[in-house]
Amino acid sequence: MSRFNQGTVFTAKNCVGCNKCISVCPVLGANISVADEGHARVEVSQKCIECGLCVTACNHHARDFRDDSDAFFEDLNNGEKISVLIDPTFYLIYENKASAILAYLKKAGVNKIYDVAFGAEISAYFHAKYIKEHMNENGRCKEFIINSCAAVVNFAENAHPGLLPLMIPVQSPSLCTAIYVKNVLKDDSKLAYISPCLTQADEIRSNDNGAEVTYSVTFKSLSKKIKIDNLPQERAKADLKSTGVGNLASYMSGFLDMIALFFDRSEVTDFYNGLSEEIIKRLENFSASGREIHPIALSIMSCYEGCVGGNGIRKRESNPSTIIKAYEIIRENCYRNTPFVNSPKKYYERAQKRYADLDIQDYMRIFHDRYRQPYIVPEDAIQDIFLSMHKDTKVKQNINCESCGYRSCRDMATAIANGYARVQDCVYYMNDDLRFAALKDRMTGIYNSLGFRKYAAEILRDNPDKNYIVMVGNVNRLKSVNDLYGSEAGDKVLCYIAKEVNNFIDGKGIVARFGGGVFAVLLENDPDFIASYKSFETVDVRHLGIYFPVTIRYGYYNITDNTMDIGSVTNLCTYAADMATDRTHNTFVEFTDEMRNEMKAETDITLNMRSAMEDGQFVVFMQPQFDHKTGRVVGAEALSRWLKPDGSIVSPGVFIPVFEKNGFIKALDKYVWESVFKLVSEWEKSDILHVPVSVNVSRVSLESDDIVDTIAVLTKKYPINKNNIYFEITESAYMKNQDEIVDRVTKIRNLGYKIAMDDFGSGYSSLNSLKDIPLDVLKLDMGFLRGGTNVDRGNNIIAYMVDMAKALKLKIVAEGVETKDQADFLTERGCDVIQGFYYAKPMPVEKYEEKLSE
Repeated sequence: MSRFNQGTVFTAKNCVGCNKCISVCPVLGANISVADEGHARVEVSQKCIECGLCVTACNHHARDFRDDSDAFFEDLNNGEKISVLIDPTFYLIYENKASAILAYLKKAGVNKIYDVAFGAEISAYFHAKYIKEHMNENGRCKEFIINSCAAVVNFAENAHPGLLPLMIPVQSPSLCTAIYVKNVLKDDSKLAYISPCLTQADEIRSNDNGAEVTYSVTFKSLSKKIKIDNLPQERAKADLKSTGVGNLASYMSGFLDMIALFFDRSEVTDFYNGLSEEIIKRLENFSASGREIHPIALSIMSCYEGCVGGNGIRKRESNPSTIIKAYEIIRENCYRNTPFVNSPKKYYERAQKRYADLDIQDYMRIFHDRYRQPYIVPEDAIQDIFLSMHKDTKVKQNINCESCGYRSCRDMATAIANGYARVQDCVYYMNDDLRFAALKDRMTGIYNSLGFRKYAAEILRDNPDKNYIVMVGNVNRLKSVNDLYGSEAGDKVLCYIAKEVNNFIDGKGIVARFGGGVFAVLLENDPDFIASYKSFETVDVRHLGIYFPVTIRYGYYNITDNTMDIGSVTNLCTYAADMATDRTHNTFVEFTDEMRNEMKAETDITLNMRSAMEDGQFVVFMQPQFDHKTGRVVGAEALSRWLKPDGSIVSPGVFIPVFEKNGFIKALDKYVWESVFKLVSEWEKSDILHVPVSVNVSRVSLESDDIVDTIAVLTKKYPINKNNIYFEITESAYMKNQDEIVDRVTKIRNLGYKIAMDDFGSGYSSLNSLKDIPLDVLKLDMGFLRGGTNVDRGNNIIAYMVDMAKALKLKIVAEGVETKDQADFLTERGCDVIQGFYYAKPMPVEKYEEKLSE
């Protein structure tokens, strides 16, 4: 069951979220802004005091209310014994139709009809009696707010308990009538109260009403049920009517006027209309200060037009001119027909005699403090909310346009903190959001890369005589946080880092998040402050439930020319940050001239690589593989070389890492594969010796599903003997997305090609790779046999690796063999093939073909 819309007032389906209901509601938290499948709505919470102001205010007719009209007419139809209480406004609203409606109710089975105007006189008398009997020496009673509006009682009990000590503890006119009917007239019927007020539903259900009233029926529901315009011309009167001034209670301050008759004309009474913040503050000042200069009696009405403007009336049935005219007649009759209205003393004495048999205790009301202290929102939480709303200045925090329905931006921030409102309800937030989104990071609230470049450039431009430092940091092991604790925890870590860095900088620079775990900082180059920033070794996130230290690798650059492009500077910092290898604590690597030269070389390679491929500058070299026992060529590895037009050669150790970084390695792989397929196809048609040639598969190529399709296309284009080509994968490629890698390698092998594991033993060795990947050839790295003081141990390791490969029925190729002793040892241990400088360096295809011919 929803926690909303369970009371008298509820939100209909056609709500558009205009916030008008919030603006008229006197209770914070009675209206809750929600988004239902992207549709903004304002729902009604349990804090609602059922004043109905929102029902009247809603221009979309999206606020409605429930009363007991269905149950009343159903029970009446089923023969239930029911008497009704008729509110005094009934005769103003329905005028000449009133008697026909009473006749209808009588005919429908209503037992008795009682005018609440009668009980209004009882209530007015007991109000006056209480005031008189509780006056102090200054002629004032500390309780002076009369019980004339059920919504005001609800408001005091549930939202502003500070008003309760000011309220006169006497029942309202309606309940005084009900008590009289039960106690004096001994009517054992169920009671229904027909009124213009939807709040009566709450009052009659109170445990403190002194009488059981079962049904609350509004004029609006009554009119719908009995179709007033079509009633027969029958007439009926109430069984109990006021014989005095009771009908004055039908209009605005009429009930207050009834109480005023008991006091000297010099005594001041007052009437407040509505539950505005100003009125509440004025009343709370009375309570807080204990001042005794206040009205002898005060009436507060929730509805701005009083009961005749009640929210339980159909608007077309409420004509102000007609109502005023009718009330003038009622008022004149009341004053003309009631004795002693001009003599407060005699009027009070007459009432004392008239109600001498009534016990005031039966008509007393107990008010209860039902107020629940709301969560007191800390100032830093308010500021965090303001920041999320882009309100980062005092001016923005005090726009107070009230479009959200709240009286101030601070009120709205408080409502957001309590879950009553959403930041999207702020029109300035929504208007500012596109601009904000372009310059700020949504998740953390700090600048994004665009905002950083914009404001950093402005700082550098406006301060040409100052030196600045830019740092770009990347959070280490962020993926581990996401994998272990969930992406939400990862987001909390990033938000915490943003907040901590922003607080540390404290206006001495700017901070931004570029995306992922990448942050950038611009600081004035103050050595002490920079040293303090660098002193943090880790980011402690244990309070977030993450129990390993989070670290950041920073690259930084000292700006000596403030006209430098800030985007270029951040690129330099990123390059420097990636040079750090330590992930156990925060690292700070400065961008150097050596790095600049490396970057320039990378840039030159990147700029020229595509044109170089188009011009045929990438050529295939072959490094032969030998059977050491016979000295014969038994295979080769195809390698790529970059031959520039000037005759110089770019080392693969230089351009391959760059290609792997920028992804161009996939294009180079395909180029080499097709070149080798073409060569093998030509060799098979010639007299040249046919030996297997291996081609390398880069980690980048192996991470894409299209590798299998590419090889399948080459297979169809060049129908060669598949034993003459096999594919080498590096063991490092297996370390990431292992299941996907195994699946792709298996598919290549299913095409008919053998698979070799390259560089086994070079640093990523894993027995799992031998177990999981369908291999045919194992290429051993000879690092174990090169120099050092542990050659014997290296030899033993190689020996065991060869034995293991033999046991797995894998062909063994030893690459990187440089001496005869190494070749002899490997062959003796059972290695099948030798590759390395001892026999031959990589060579052009023409020279390789000559060697095959030999």
